[in-house]
Amino acid sequence: MAYVLGLWFADGCIYRGRMFDITLHTKDKYILKKIAQELQYEGQLYDYVDRQAARINFSCIVIYNDIVALGGTESKSDKIKFPKIPDDYLPDFIRGYFDGDGSVMRLKGKRLNSAITSGSKVFLDDLLKILKNKAGIVGGSYDPNSKSLRFGKRDTILLGNYMYKNNPELFLLRKKEKFNL
Repeated sequence: MAYVLGLWFADGCIYRGRMFDITLHTKDKYILKKIAQELQYEGQLYDYVDRQAARINFSCIVIYNDIVALGGTESKSDKIKFPKIPDDYLPDFIRGYFDGDGSVMRLKGKRLNSAITSGSKVFLDDLLKILKNKAGIVGGSYDPNSKSLRFGKRDTILLGNYMYKNNPELFLLRKKEKFNL
């Protein structure tokens, strides 16, 4: 659930306080299928051919209290705060959020950089504190132009090791592969 909550914080929304959904690019539909299987979801997965997107939706009743606490708003991205997540599940939540609004880039040579984006600076400030405390990240800086945290090679490796340390089953393969773990 922590992974799903993280992914929802990045790529989800609530409709009229009753339904929540996660929409991803069609090429990532397999993760929605895994989530559906994990949660024993028997509903339909929706395809938006014109948008090259896939969507899964649920009733808010089955979702973590912090989602409902957002007040049923469809525009959550600039208002979210980092939720209270038990330490054991932090890597899963952060990996879910990263799969939605994170990126890892291999640049010329062996340079490796990553970024995590959010419209909420409060969310990113709290995330950076947690990553420094739990993942051993030393740097990381906020870029106000892109509304993101940016990490260099060493911190990107630490971030990857932290997010994937428990050999998780839920993750976007294309992002994990770039960490080269």
